[in-house]
Amino acid sequence: MFLFTGADCDVDAAARFIASMFVSLNTAPSKLIYHHFTTATDTSNVQVVFQVVMDTIIKENLEAV
Repeated sequence: MFLFTGADCDVDAAARFIASMFVSLNTAPSKLIYHHFTTATDTSNVQVVFQVVMDTIIKENLEAV
């Protein structure tokens, strides 16, 4: 059970808490969890995130061959 104990207005603390929840649920240490926080209305930033994700997936698949 996860319980956020930070201040309601502390966005950075909330972001760290959310990221740590995902990381702690990773049951496969060989699998890395990458997190990135963005504002969904910032389309240029969202495009960068998707490009990085695609590059990572392609790279890992090529290394596995």
